[in-house]
Amino acid sequence: MKLYKKLFPGDCIKCCFGITIPDIPVSSRSCTEVFVAHLSDFRAEYEKLVRFIDYNEELRASSFMSEDDRKSYIISHGILKLILSHKFGSEPVALNITRDKNGKPWIPGNRIFFSISHTAEVLALAISSSAIIGTDIEKITVRKDLISLTGLVFSPDEIDFLAKDDSGDRFFLLWTRKEAFLKSIGSGIIDSLSGVEVHRDTNIIDPEIFSNINIGKDLLSDQYIYSSKLAGHFLSISTPVQTEITLYGLTSEDLRLFYPHY
Repeated sequence: MKLYKKLFPGDCIKCCFGITIPDIPVSSRSCTEVFVAHLSDFRAEYEKLVRFIDYNEELRASSFMSEDDRKSYIISHGILKLILSHKFGSEPVALNITRDKNGKPWIPGNRIFFSISHTAEVLALAISSSAIIGTDIEKITVRKDLISLTGLVFSPDEIDFLAKDDSGDRFFLLWTRKEAFLKSIGSGIIDSLSGVEVHRDTNIIDPEIFSNINIGKDLLSDQYIYSSKLAGHFLSISTPVQTEITLYGLTSEDLRLFYPHY
């Protein structure tokens, strides 16, 4: 596999809720792996990867309108199962990936945490054995419809931050940070996105904006968000521990490293 880059514990911003919760137990050295794949490289692998998809995943795939989106979902989740099967020492089809009440995927009875995100072109898969995790990847584009979202999803201070950049980079930097943060705590998209500020080195978030969402108070822990620009995309990873993150470029030839019988 190609090593893209490493992100170190200090290469992050912090989001705090200002409440006291029990410390999260972590290993003495927290390491996180993120696999990034160009989906076009895996189109020819579709018939192999679809074998690892279960009934519930087939249902989710069928909800997409376009055939390309359905195939991207199946390819992405087939790759997810291959890599996780290597971590668990099990067959890919034996993995029971379920979703909690807010839609966050997990595997019951394990201490491996993961998050998946993909665009039409690129997949990002983050895996940690230390703590919950969330990731988001978005293609950097300049679209007029995004401008209309600005006042809905960003605070006035964040809008000022965006105004200093006309490339679109800062929009997707902040957007992926928010998405990764929400996926890590398991809330899903909320109405008060502008209340989740992510433009400063340290950001204070009012826990009351999550009061109508059924998540445990223990999940409202400080979050550390790491971001990187690569291949015309912005990628962000959020986790409640400071960690060393290794970004790998994954190709179809690498799949045998995780599943020799592939």
